[in-house]
Amino acid sequence: MSLELYCDKKACQAHWDHAIEIIKSMRGIYMNYFDIYDLDRPITSRNGKSLGYEHVCRECGKPLKNKDGKYSSHRRYCSEHDGFELFEKYNWSAVSKNYARKIRDENYEYIWEKIIGKYGLNYFNLEEMNNFTVCEECKKLCQIYDLCYYNGKFKDFPLLNVHHMKPVHTLTRKNINLIWDFDNLKVLCPECHKKQPHFLKKKAKDPFLQFKKITSFL
Repeated sequence: MSLELYCDKKACQAHWDHAIEIIKSMRGIYMNYFDIYDLDRPITSRNGKSLGYEHVCRECGKPLKNKDGKYSSHRRYCSEHDGFELFEKYNWSAVSKNYARKIRDENYEYIWEKIIGKYGLNYFNLEEMNNFTVCEECKKLCQIYDLCYYNGKFKDFPLLNVHHMKPVHTLTRKNINLIWDFDNLKVLCPECHKKQPHFLKKKAKDPFLQFKKITSFL
């Protein structure tokens, strides 16, 4: 199930439009996000006449009915789901790290050769190696997690930034899913991220543009 509001009630639609700006500023949603909104799915007849709404699971869209066959008024998820999968999918920190790991896996040999060439074969163990990814523009090594517990030993490796090629402040309810879409993301070092067009604008038309320019794991 993709992030969308099934319900066509005016009050829910207005609430959803307001939530879009909150989502854009925070880059993610809270565990109880889907409990706030009425995701009842409209039921229509063949001639387009409204027959009411069916209560559905927030995660898979499966109708939620009681033993008597009536729609449940309090359940949010079916017996197979609990909401954690949705939270993992739309939690910005988790999405960013998963994307960084994807880029790391695609460039693992390059990262390995880069580190071995500079520090030697026994300088890192495999667990530490899994902490690094690479900037997709300048190929500089970046950290997925902060290694500050090494007392600055690895200060050559900046914390990565995750950049949206289609800027978040330009998204609408029709394409809000681009916030979490891997095809719209790019792993960049802080230097390359600051060179992106949305950083070069002196005056932001959208206040949320200034809210959270860089995503890094501090």
